[in-house]
Amino acid sequence: MRSLRGYPRHFELFLLAPLLPCLSVVAAYYQTNILPLFAVFLIGVSTFVIVPKLEAEEQDELFLVYICSSSVSLLMLATLISLNSLIGWDINGEFYVFTQVLTHGGWNPFVGYRLNSVLSISVLPTIMALVSSLSGLQIFKFVFPLVYSIVPLVLYKIYRHLLSPRQAFVAAFFFISYPAFYSELIGLGREEIAELLLILALAVLFSSQLAGLRSTRLLLILLDIGIIASHYSIAFIYLSILLFSLIVAAIWRRTLPLDNWTFVLFMTLVIAMWYVFFVNSSILLAVTKGLADVFQGLASDLFSAGARPPEVVSGSTGFFHVLNRYVQYLSIGVICLGFVSLLLRKNTSAEARMIPLVMVGMFLAGSIIALPFFAFGLDLARTYHIALFFISPCFVYGLCSLPSVLARFRSLIGRRPKWSFPIPIKRISLCTVLLLYFLFSSGWVFAVTHDSPSSAIVDFHRMANSNDQRVFLNFYGYYSPPQDVAGARWVKFNLGTGFVCTDWISGSQVLESIGNVPVAQEIFINVPPPDQKCDIFFSYLNGHYGIWDSVGSTTAGAYDVTNIPRDILSNNPVINRIYSNGGSAVYDN
Repeated sequence: MRSLRGYPRHFELFLLAPLLPCLSVVAAYYQTNILPLFAVFLIGVSTFVIVPKLEAEEQDELFLVYICSSSVSLLMLATLISLNSLIGWDINGEFYVFTQVLTHGGWNPFVGYRLNSVLSISVLPTIMALVSSLSGLQIFKFVFPLVYSIVPLVLYKIYRHLLSPRQAFVAAFFFISYPAFYSELIGLGREEIAELLLILALAVLFSSQLAGLRSTRLLLILLDIGIIASHYSIAFIYLSILLFSLIVAAIWRRTLPLDNWTFVLFMTLVIAMWYVFFVNSSILLAVTKGLADVFQGLASDLFSAGARPPEVVSGSTGFFHVLNRYVQYLSIGVICLGFVSLLLRKNTSAEARMIPLVMVGMFLAGSIIALPFFAFGLDLARTYHIALFFISPCFVYGLCSLPSVLARFRSLIGRRPKWSFPIPIKRISLCTVLLLYFLFSSGWVFAVTHDSPSSAIVDFHRMANSNDQRVFLNFYGYYSPPQDVAGARWVKFNLGTGFVCTDWISGSQVLESIGNVPVAQEIFINVPPPDQKCDIFFSYLNGHYGIWDSVGSTTAGAYDVTNIPRDILSNNPVINRIYSNGGSAVYDN
């Protein structure tokens, strides 16, 4: 960074940015009703940061500081709602794989567990733990999110090939405003690493300074191998991007390819060898099955609402939830307008390279609605989150094109446009729309208005104590209460070679990660008590709400639950309670 002596009057802008992560850490730690709301609001208001008359390079420095500050703040707000457990769903299985590798002192590529082939959550955290002496919990909860916070910075640098500093900042902030960035990705360690490698690879391909250097090809090979070993879905998406850019460039001369055919064929060969010969081929079978479901759905369920995620076809009926849907529709409309604007304008060389990426992003976003069962394979939120990598600049293009579109529409109906927007007004309107989108998407508006809660980050206590079954099931499917963590630790040290009977939520989360219960020793039962001999884990959700999750979340996004008496086990004369902490309990059947 340049010396700040040249503009000491603006030094306070750089000093204010680190206050956001500090406030977020305090807000998440104390979990009061006000602090998380205040922290999220300040993060949103940071989009209005006033940039003095600085050179473009100096503006880049300032915006990079603020995008880093905002991304770290959001990630820390999410991961710190619990200090002694992992947040999310898949991360519990990832932590189990890491624990097995660390315990056995090596990685066995032929273990049948589905996440075992992912080196980003098996070998990588093991090396980190051995080198740094950090615990696995610290690595998954803090190191991975902090590493992942680099992604928006690299995105900003990519967007700068297309946009001005302010516009690139808005596009990068739009990307982190979507809740999947900070609420879902902290529960997907393998995707955090894979997305970082993906964006670094794209940054290398977009860099004119690195083009033509011999070391650049070696760097790309290493990044691509890292992507393949980190996350199979991201690897296939990256391969599709490279292939599609070559095809589009061959057909449409206005576009430029990202790479050459030789390298795409090389990457295809590496993917095939990795998933066929070196690791369990179940990954390729899962991908094949997902594609088969989509093609079968095109033939039989093309217009079926059940073939789409419930968020697409329905939603909460509260006033502000309905308003939120219109805000989301507005953002999608602006993105579509920006996409059309990008195609119609005279493109720079960077935009010519970006057009195939934007097309891929629009395809991913559109397929959520158009293709039956498409969003179930990768999850709706994660699919749209990945699409935002490529279509976020279209949000800026669309907003910048909106005044001219309105003026043209006004002239078509016979009225001459009488307005002209000065640049400061355009900037304010750009940031206002972004702030509105961020506050609705984060759940901040629902928390302030006491509408149905949607985010554990800003509405922790209302979700935890909600009487709405859908709300508290989503909450306890995302968050493990401390009573369950303590119970899982007791099981870890006392289970031995016996079996533990549990419901789907506890067995797939806290017992798998904190309890480190081997898959072979877990028995998922439909309702307690079971017929076979085992220790029964009775979670806080089971005892406090009288809810037993039989088989986990269904493809429709709902839980298959059974209502049970809260004392179904404690009043059973043939079942002995061998552990209790007032929230969770373990019974000997």
